[in-house]
Amino acid sequence: MKMAKLGRIGNKQFYPVIAAFLIAITVLAQAPALAKDLGEVKALIKVKQALKEHPDSVMAHIKYQDAMIEDGWREQMISEYGGRLKKQGETPENIYLLARLKEDIEAQAAVYNDLIKKFPDFTWGYFGSAHISWKRGDRLEAIKLFERVLGMDPKHTFAYQWITYIYEKQNDYKKAEEIILMGLQHLPDDAELLAYHATCLKDLERYEEALAQADLALKIEPENELALRQRGWILALMKRDKDAAAAIEAYLELWPSSDSMLEILGSMYYELYRAPPGSSKNLDKAEEAWLKALELSPNSGSLYLNLHFIYLKRSWPVHLLWYAQKGLKLAPNDGNAGVAQTNIGSGAGMSAVSSSSQGIEIKRPEDYIRSRRDMSDKELALPGKQDNETAWNALEQALAGSSRPQKEGIDELIKKFPEFAPAYYNRGVLGMWSYKDAEALSYLEKAVSLVKEWGRGYGALAAAQLRLRRYRNGRLTLKTAQALAPDNPEIQFNVKLMKMFDEAVVGQTISELEDTLELIRSKPEKAERVLFGMSMFGDYLKRDPESAQIHELYADIFAASQDDSDWKTALETYRKAIELGGDKDRLSAKIAEVQGRKK
Repeated sequence: MKMAKLGRIGNKQFYPVIAAFLIAITVLAQAPALAKDLGEVKALIKVKQALKEHPDSVMAHIKYQDAMIEDGWREQMISEYGGRLKKQGETPENIYLLARLKEDIEAQAAVYNDLIKKFPDFTWGYFGSAHISWKRGDRLEAIKLFERVLGMDPKHTFAYQWITYIYEKQNDYKKAEEIILMGLQHLPDDAELLAYHATCLKDLERYEEALAQADLALKIEPENELALRQRGWILALMKRDKDAAAAIEAYLELWPSSDSMLEILGSMYYELYRAPPGSSKNLDKAEEAWLKALELSPNSGSLYLNLHFIYLKRSWPVHLLWYAQKGLKLAPNDGNAGVAQTNIGSGAGMSAVSSSSQGIEIKRPEDYIRSRRDMSDKELALPGKQDNETAWNALEQALAGSSRPQKEGIDELIKKFPEFAPAYYNRGVLGMWSYKDAEALSYLEKAVSLVKEWGRGYGALAAAQLRLRRYRNGRLTLKTAQALAPDNPEIQFNVKLMKMFDEAVVGQTISELEDTLELIRSKPEKAERVLFGMSMFGDYLKRDPESAQIHELYADIFAASQDDSDWKTALETYRKAIELGGDKDRLSAKIAEVQGRKK
């Protein structure tokens, strides 16, 4: 199929995943459902109403059957149409409608062949046989039989759609358009054929004409799924990003479960973000659309790679690493794989994690406690000195009239009320937003010492610890915070972040070190160059300074060297691993083995 270029990120071409089909509605997949998307519910209501109005129309029955099958009711349909056959008799229509519900194509083929023999003027027998030929991979025979149907009934909408679909799959867009134009001669007001024509014109890159046909289809049938979908795609290809986003939003109001349209929507908002003045709201909307698409397609590598660009722009290194690594694993040949690999090793990726100046994207609390109203009933009921009315009045006065508290006012409050936990909390939060994390840490430790089971306080303390790279204590504090205040948004964010950190940073670092160790052991002649690079440019120990496992592996690499000058580094790092809680017996044995060599 012809893939569309829908966006540009940086200097790289950006190829969002579009559905592997060009035509969203075919004979076998009309896409409605009972209780999924509003558009699908409306479609089901529509086909039921059409069936009521045209109970003898095979086409109306097919649309009804496909709507029900799409929602998982195949067995019920088989039962219903089996009963219809018994009740009304073995007419060719009833035989065909029951046969097409079965999943055994050879059994279907036998029924269709029998229908053609017994009822040579019955078009649906040929139509069914054409579909079987297509399923078997015989496209030429399928086209021949569909054309036979049109020879018998030049207004057979489904036959035009199927022939068009087959030519589209062969990238023969001109021939596909010829077929649709033939159909429109007989059915000029058929919204579905007009939408198919818009598809053909889009693939022929005749975008203005394509848009006009999609609009004409929607004028006839305002909620035609294919026309709405194509309109969004066409506007995207025309680089009318704002109009495309609006069109796709309109589509998603009816079909919010379309991962492909959500992906394109994300691309449009990303392009709108990149255009001056670069509103962060558009970046947020791009993220929202891509995350929704990822929920629907959790194995889409391209979506992970798309999202890593969001976090590149936000300077969120852990998110960048996690999404980029996931994307590369799922889609190593994606158009964005190369730039993602570069970003992983750049100053925005692993280097940013190790950097003392930047650090990782820990979520700091944004709430200051200004009065009792800012505390929940549960918080106010916790053991501590929260019942000091004078302290609360002084707090309100100290924080009145300013969105950001003044350090001097809180310090004075703490002097007057040294056991009033909200004052210490505010001072700690202010410290973090003033980039004085060590100072913040001491105030937050005091806050939770005064109120022992304060989830919000522990969440803030964990943030301060993690910002100081005290990851071991930070994880433990965060676990306590989550147990006490599971609905706190900052705590939720940081819990998720540290899970990403453990996978994308710690896990990836361990994997890299294990590979390096294997290389040193298998090819000792490369040790000198590898170890020099690690000493000069490696930042492995800074990625998680409190990881005993990383320190042990790092030491193993230097211990594997044949050069005794590297053993000093190994010994120092083994000892550090013990300090960090590593297996003392195992590490001591490694230290003894290295020291024994020196003797």
